[in-house]
Amino acid sequence: MQDFTINTPWGEKSIRVFCGNVTALEQADLLVCSAFRGDYMPTPTSLIGALYRERCISVADLAKAPALNLKDLGVWISAPLIGQPFGRIACVEILSRFRQEITENELRSLYDTLFFAVKKCRALGISIRSVALPVLGAGNQRIAFEKSLVPLLTECMSALRTVEELETVTLFERNEERCDVISRRIRESLKTTGSRMAFISYSHRDQETADLLANGLEENGIKPWIDHRMIRNDDYAEDIVNGISASSAFLLLVSPWSMQSADVLREVRNACTISDSGELKIIPLMLERVSYPPKFSYYLAGLDFKDISGEPRGDKVLSLCRSLRQEFC
Repeated sequence: MQDFTINTPWGEKSIRVFCGNVTALEQADLLVCSAFRGDYMPTPTSLIGALYRERCISVADLAKAPALNLKDLGVWISAPLIGQPFGRIACVEILSRFRQEITENELRSLYDTLFFAVKKCRALGISIRSVALPVLGAGNQRIAFEKSLVPLLTECMSALRTVEELETVTLFERNEERCDVISRRIRESLKTTGSRMAFISYSHRDQETADLLANGLEENGIKPWIDHRMIRNDDYAEDIVNGISASSAFLLLVSPWSMQSADVLREVRNACTISDSGELKIIPLMLERVSYPPKFSYYLAGLDFKDISGEPRGDKVLSLCRSLRQEFC
């Protein structure tokens, strides 16, 4: 077992790497497995199969009456288990039998939903202090190991820093070489990642640049808050307000389109209220050199901006993300 320490607002927490079989793991409040959508067959090589053979735990039976049901988003958490080292099972349903590919953005969204569910447990009176999980989807679903590992680590470390009750995350793997890869990735992340998140405010006409920015931030150890990955509630306004409040930077993509957006203006107003406390830095990013209209100028006049206009846009965004890493991490 390798144990890495993460500093959080609630003190030191741990992210661990365990090399061995799941049955040899110490107790955990939540054990996470992955599955094909709606398919919980205990196959010989899957974690679901190992739980059935070695612990007499039927994930199929648990799926019939979950304590927290976010199946429409690909995640559910079981009712409590009796007489087992794991308090509950969480299942992340990644692919379907009819769909064999998934994008990195879709994986990020699923893993964020997993820890959104962990956070939501507290409101249901369910205590989740420790989570154990493999690199999800890298077995029978044949998702490339590192393709799954990178966004999964981002979300594990972010959850430790943002979910007060969560104390320990353990990643387990039977293959020693893969364990070494996990440990190396954690060390790299700890060197570059602070307890930082950046909220991206933009017009959907600028979606391509917003996604470039989100990916660049993540590559540089900063968790991006971008709406299409992060909104989980029917009342999306709650998610947006919480996202701004939890962020260290508010990155506003300034373009003719965003300067006409009522939604962007509401986000700017909310960010300005929070920034008055000194806990949020607002950074306008100029996609085009436009003048702020009066309704935006009231909030943005006098703020330093960063110019990422012109081409090559991708290189400018990556350079910006590297500078933000130095500034915020």
